[in-house]
Order: sequence, then structure tokens, then C-alpha cells
Amino acid sequence: MGACETCVCAAEVPRFLVLTTGLRVTGCGGSSREAEAAIGTWNIDRYQIITFDKDTAGAYIEDVSTKGQSAEISELIPGHHYSVWIATWTDKGGGLPVGARAITVRAGAPQEPDDLKVISTDSTTVQLQWTGSSAAARYRWWTRNISDGSASTSSDPSSTDVACHFIGWLFPGVWNFEFCVSGYDGVNEFVKGNCVIANRNYMTAASCPTYSSSAL
Repeated sequence: MGACETCVCAAEVPRFLVLTTGLRVTGCGGSSREAEAAIGTWNIDRYQIITFDKDTAGAYIEDVSTKGQSAEISELIPGHHYSVWIATWTDKGGGLPVGARAITVRAGAPQEPDDLKVISTDSTTVQLQWTGSSAAARYRWWTRNISDGSASTSSDPSSTDVACHFIGWLFPGVWNFEFCVSGYDGVNEFVKGNCVIANRNYMTAASCPTYSSSAL
């Protein structure tokens, strides 16, 4: 199997490519023996791919398995947001599932997050608020220390599924930092939206909402 830009080897944290009505999990580069060697001397039997539909009330966790390094999952609901994990099964049993990037079926790259607001709640804490996109499975935030000229760094692997997030422990003070937000759908990710620098005008901010299918 040749190299690809939208996947990693199944022995590592997986990434996903969204299809028309489903999900493709793809291993790339090397053989299954090399993938096995990447995580030790385990005798790998199969991989378990776990999905959960966040937009269907009462949904159950579902899973499929594959003995190879790729699999396709069909019959996912277009427009719904799914959490995804993968676990490795060996002759000694199953391992702990590893979370992968969430997906929104048939959504493509989300629009650029819009109208970012940075609320300074105290000298070391801010709340970010922005206008979300129904195509975004989750969002990640970016921070840059404007005082030392450092590059912007992302929150990976941390992310949020609502258009709001608190960030704390910003020393020596929030006014030294610039913030940006990007939304993603699996491997599809839009460029960061407009970045905003925090100020010294402290305000009280309401708690961030919890996820619901109607509040993105």
C-alpha cells in the first residue's frame, strides 16, 4: 500500500477520511508485520473500530472489526456527528480504545470559525466564544505568546464540541496572548479564523453550554 496524506499506520493514533455516507479507516506505509513491530511483539489479531452517533437520542455505541489495516463503515447518517475510537486486539485480549478525530458525515471542511470573542475573566483566564458550523465535528484552539514572538500552537489532542471554551494558567497574563480557533471534520480542517488578543478589561463569563445537536 502506497503512502497517503490522509491516514497513518493502524498501530498509531488513527485518522479518518469521510466518504459519502460512511467512514474509511486506512493504514498506510509498511506491512502489517511492521505495524505490529511499531507497538511491540504483540500478536495482533484484529482492530476494533468504534463509533457513537451524538445526534441520535438513545444511540448505542457500534463497532466493526478488521484483520487488515483498512476498513469502511457505511450506513452512517449524513449530517450527524460521530465520535470515533479504535482498539487493538491481540492473543492476550483487547487493548484500551484510542480516540481519533470526530467526523461529520458528508460535511467536508467546516467553514472558518467566525466572530471570535475573547473574554478576560481574570489576569490568567479567558473564555473564547465564536460562531460555530454544523459541518464541524469539533474545534481546537490556538494560542500565541505575542510578547516573546513564539509561533502559534494548537490544543491537540484537546478539543471541544461546542463554540465556547475556557483557557486558564495564562502566565504572565492574558494580555500577552493571541487566540485563534479552527474547526475540523476528520482530516478536513479549515484554516484558523481571525485571531484576537486578550485585554485587561475583566468580565464575568457564563458557563459554556454542553453539546446538543441543535447547538453547534
